[in-house]
Amino acid sequence: VEEIDEILKFEEVGITKRAFIIILLIGILSLIGIRTNLILYGSTTVIAPDMLLIYALVSILPSAFSRTPHYKIISPLKILLSNEAVYTIPTPYDVYNASKWVHQVFNTSGDFTLILKLRPAPQAVLDAIESKAYKLYEWGQAFDKLKTITRSKRYYTIAERRFKSKERLYIGKAVLISPERAILDQLTEIMQQLNMRFGSTLIKSYVEDIMYGYSSNPKSRDESLFYTYDLIPLSPLTIIPPKEVIGGIVLGEDEYGREVCIDFTKLPNFHGIILGSTGSGKSTLARSLILDLQEQGINSLIIDPLGEYCKLMELIGGIVLDMSTNIIDPLELHGLKPESRAESIAWACSLIFGLMPVQRDILKETIIKMYERREYFTLKEVLEELEKDYGTEVRDLVARIKTAFSLFSSPNTSISEILSELKPITLVYKSPDGTILSEEVSKFVTWMVLDQIYSYMMKEGIVHRPKIAVFIDEGHRLLRLPGEQSIIVRLYRETRKFGFSIITITQVPTDIPTILYELAGFIVVLTGPERYVRSLMSVLRIPEDVAEWLAFNSIGCGAVIRYGDPRPRCVKLRIREEALKTSR
Repeated sequence: VEEIDEILKFEEVGITKRAFIIILLIGILSLIGIRTNLILYGSTTVIAPDMLLIYALVSILPSAFSRTPHYKIISPLKILLSNEAVYTIPTPYDVYNASKWVHQVFNTSGDFTLILKLRPAPQAVLDAIESKAYKLYEWGQAFDKLKTITRSKRYYTIAERRFKSKERLYIGKAVLISPERAILDQLTEIMQQLNMRFGSTLIKSYVEDIMYGYSSNPKSRDESLFYTYDLIPLSPLTIIPPKEVIGGIVLGEDEYGREVCIDFTKLPNFHGIILGSTGSGKSTLARSLILDLQEQGINSLIIDPLGEYCKLMELIGGIVLDMSTNIIDPLELHGLKPESRAESIAWACSLIFGLMPVQRDILKETIIKMYERREYFTLKEVLEELEKDYGTEVRDLVARIKTAFSLFSSPNTSISEILSELKPITLVYKSPDGTILSEEVSKFVTWMVLDQIYSYMMKEGIVHRPKIAVFIDEGHRLLRLPGEQSIIVRLYRETRKFGFSIITITQVPTDIPTILYELAGFIVVLTGPERYVRSLMSVLRIPEDVAEWLAFNSIGCGAVIRYGDPRPRCVKLRIREEALKTSR
């Protein structure tokens, strides 16, 4: 809905109706004259109908001589459907009659303007209504179209000003001028759905209690004027920000000065995503989260290819493991069947190194046969077994996987030993000569680590509280794989019940499987150039106002999206000092 006349049409009271009013007025005056003559010169006394004639005269006089054009609603309202949760009261309430304001409709330069005069409501009313308003978005099915109009923008801007300046909320009454009965019935239905109520009826002016915004009027201390071209009087509490979650990790403060938190114990799942362009502070935020989690008794394991977290480990007494010297055994089963482990390794090689289906099957069968023949063997020995076959397909297979498999020639640690440590641990990727591993090999090492974590968690069993948070830095390099067969998708789908939180840190939103955004319990988006923010909108469907916040604010700001809550929170992040000190 773009224009107001698509929802409501107004019809000016025409000349014919004005003539009828004047004729009716003449008739009433004539009757009053006759009755007055009978009372003065006859034996008749004043009776109740005489008072009704005087009341009718007083009611009609303003309409007969007013120069202000009157309008009435002549088309039904079409504002009930929505596919988005919006903020209103989920339970009925009764607004006191303590505050009063008048709602009139004027025609100004071809546009319809609503002029509202408001008075402050008692604080008791505000407290009672706001306490219920904080249950907001659970109701959530009526206002998508009204929100569109709200964004069109006069009301929306004033609503933001009202909260930033800590101005008070107001309650009041709206008067609709002589709506038709069918329209009145529809309005009644809307009021019921919005948990509002109709007030008293006086002749044909109908009054309903609603809540409204506020704009300062310098002419009066007690009253205020609000001009708008939209229909916000029909949407109570659209300007009230929902109550924030209390407890857990404090990420920062929203634009209204309230703390924004992530409570890992209350989220439907514990997984997260941190998005940000180069230099936006992704790793700094991750370091701050690691410190917060440690205070809450949740340990951290950081997959850190470039070694950005080593200084933090030194500061907090954590452990740095160089994967070139501390080699895990990717073939350890942890209660898994050999066929399942072989399948996972073969799929990893297929997706990362681009194996053909026949090559994937050859690798899988070779690993299964070695499980049958030996109790213990390494990936280097799998490679040697494959090299005995001189077929073209096998030679190509060996050439693709040789560098990665050679890294695991002498495993000397188990993932169970790493995860049983009660200190934060960072895993750094380097080759034996000290250089950083290639992107393909880094992806393979990451898959092997995550696969071992997954099987270890399954062996440990179901828990109902997060125990370890696994941070995957450089996710755009390590997790960029086609389809939904990736190990990371499996981890996001299933590991929440085993007490593990997976938090992926990435630059490019499309470089990780898009299904992760649906599975994550929370997403933190950091500021960046406008072009970068626009690329986020297609993936995360963030509103225009949030995109502007991300594009035009400095480093240290972001938006938080939490599972089950469709409304991103604009946040000024609160980064711990230790995290800032250990930034490179």
